[in-house]
Amino acid sequence: MRSVEAVVFDLDGTLIESKINYPEMRRRVVELLVSMGVKEEELSQTRRLWEIVMGGERLLRDLGLPPEGIQQVMRRVTEAMNAVELEGVVNVEATSHVHEALETLRSRGFKIGVATRSCNAYATRSIEKTAIGGYIEVLLARDDVEYPKADARHLQQVVDALGVPMDKVVFVGDTATDLKTAEEAKVPFIGYLRNERYGRRLREAGCRVFVDDLRKIADLVERRPSPAGASG
Repeated sequence: MRSVEAVVFDLDGTLIESKINYPEMRRRVVELLVSMGVKEEELSQTRRLWEIVMGGERLLRDLGLPPEGIQQVMRRVTEAMNAVELEGVVNVEATSHVHEALETLRSRGFKIGVATRSCNAYATRSIEKTAIGGYIEVLLARDDVEYPKADARHLQQVVDALGVPMDKVVFVGDTATDLKTAEEAKVPFIGYLRNERYGRRLREAGCRVFVDDLRKIADLVERRPSPAGASG
């Protein structure tokens, strides 16, 4: 893997073992959209939640809802998602060996960032609860950016905030959405095998580089500073 200066991580399932009730979150989001006239069959239950949210916004436009009405509905959708996330903070735990992994990366001079589709309040509280905040220089959550991942601009904003060139970054995550984000941003991706089910999804999505222990990341990346004067 090419030399890098920063490692950007996904949060849930990668740095922390989250306990978010995603089926409940999906149920609340779909219920809200259906109450506004969206047909439930148009919100396929097999799609990722972020795809349902984006698709729901489009379907509301197709129904002729005015922009201010759509904004109000999407605020309610966001509030529902945030509420479910915050309910799960109490059960959040650090991923196995995450402190050792982050300590090694920081000791070798890597900058560390986080790009998460969770809301900032949940992400901040989870990071505090698992005591990994001291390693993280930049955190950008879903509500911190205009275009959350899988949009590459989310990752780009984290990298810009870290102050390193885009070609000196590696992204680490556990889902196909994370892989898609890295591919669109044209940065190397390391898949974290949180379990066999997610590992299978990553393989099917085309991921080729994996670790089953976050401590192994340090062995895959080489620290090499940019030439003087270079910037992101």
